Amino acid sequence: MSEQAILLSFYLNDKDAGEALRQLRHKRFRRSVSIHKSAEGRIRIDGSSLRHGVFWGIVSGLLCGALAGIGMVRLPELFSGVAGYSVLSMPFLAGGLIGWFSIRRFGFSVDEKLVENHARWLMADETVVIVHDSPEAVSRAISILRGIGESSPAIFTIRERPAGAVDSEPVHGEPLAAAQLQRYARRLASTHRVKADIGREEPLLQQLDLCEEVIERVRQELAEASRMEQTISATAEWILDNAYVIQGQIDDVRLHLPKKFYHELPVIISEPGSGEPRIYHLATELIQHADNYLDRNNINEFLTAYQSVSPLTIGELWAAPLMLRIALLDILRRLTEQIGQRLREQERADFWANRLLTAARRDPNQLFFILAELAHEQPEPSSYFAFQITGPLYDAEAALVPVQGWLERKLGSALGEIIIQEQSRQAADQISIGNAITSLRQLSRLDWREIFEHQSRVEAMLCNDPAGIYQGMDFATKDGYRHAVEKISRNSTTAEESVAQAAVEMAAGHSDGATGDPRHRHVG
Repeated sequence: MSEQAILLSFYLNDKDAGEALRQLRHKRFRRSVSIHKSAEGRIRIDGSSLRHGVFWGIVSGLLCGALAGIGMVRLPELFSGVAGYSVLSMPFLAGGLIGWFSIRRFGFSVDEKLVENHARWLMADETVVIVHDSPEAVSRAISILRGIGESSPAIFTIRERPAGAVDSEPVHGEPLAAAQLQRYARRLASTHRVKADIGREEPLLQQLDLCEEVIERVRQELAEASRMEQTISATAEWILDNAYVIQGQIDDVRLHLPKKFYHELPVIISEPGSGEPRIYHLATELIQHADNYLDRNNINEFLTAYQSVSPLTIGELWAAPLMLRIALLDILRRLTEQIGQRLREQERADFWANRLLTAARRDPNQLFFILAELAHEQPEPSSYFAFQITGPLYDAEAALVPVQGWLERKLGSALGEIIIQEQSRQAADQISIGNAITSLRQLSRLDWREIFEHQSRVEAMLCNDPAGIYQGMDFATKDGYRHAVEKISRNSTTAEESVAQAAVEMAAGHSDGATGDPRHRHVG
């Protein structure tokens, strides 16, 4: 079954709830049910459930049994004794099983556990209408319910999603000033040891696939939440508004990072970053300590500082803009995954806040029961959940005080501190996600050829051509020379700078040095 959503609509007027269910059934919302709790605590359930399916199955069995009874009259020799009565009872059993299976298989019922839970969480003289369907159907049901009754019901939507593990690694690094960032780059260069990549796996390309999958899944969830009238955070709005930018960046990286080029990149064999392409590790470090904000200046300064200690290869410099994009996309993936997790927490927090408020105002004896149910469902509440659930409770001290005590015991901090820290985290997330998307746009606009020629040690060496011929070449012809240097270096294990130096020395004795075949390179 595809992803399902639960719509909960609470009514204080049972007549309005009955009309709501009637309208829903008329519009073919088969998986809908109404649960009413009387002042005496009796529960009444109207609508489809598994019990209804079995009931109608037994009715079908009665019809089959009646046909079998006619057969007994006409053919008594086939329906005699105990065997005859056994045969007669079989249609009843078969009808019940068929009814149960049909209701389960074709989605004509609301899950019994769901009905049981929400019946338990009702207050006296309260009714809840439940719709269990796809997010698209639930959004249509909301528009139907809004127009029924004299007062608007309290409506909540909760989507059923797999509760997979969310990447909990911190997204925010320590931002460094320009001078600090350059010192950090030099320190990294002094600790890195690298080797040629001889593997056959492409973990960064696999990582790109994961980014695409997670970001698109959460984007769909956010779009569904918006249609179902849920509040969307400012960080979530960034994802919804810039999804096409993110997907375009993913497609571009896939196009311009062929596997052969990937395997030419040196990898780190020291810590930190062991096993990663060195240029990717540099990209992640720069992004982390620039709070996801990249421009021509901080990229140039970081690479210059690193190369003052350890030069980068031609291939690494050409791969740098692609690696920066992959690193930014991975940051967005982690932030987006956390947004999806918080959307789930927001749905549950809003629901439980309503139950606590309703208990405090209408049935105070139920308050601690509801709190116990909440604590059972949320054994490890997050600071975001605490922030969301306490917001609606601030004007209801009777509900806030016990919830505050529970949250402070679980989180080990005063509620005020929890809220301040959560507000700070949300503000930091908004800045980080905005910076990441802005940086992706900036990278698309950069002319990487200029940065490459400024950064390449091989380029600087070749520009020392005493005859001045190299400096007068166009970009494509120069790139042919650089390609030749790369190839000779890779086949001879001689450093690229040494190959370039030998070429310049050879050119000093020959006025007509050979020119290599030009090679087009992607420039970010």
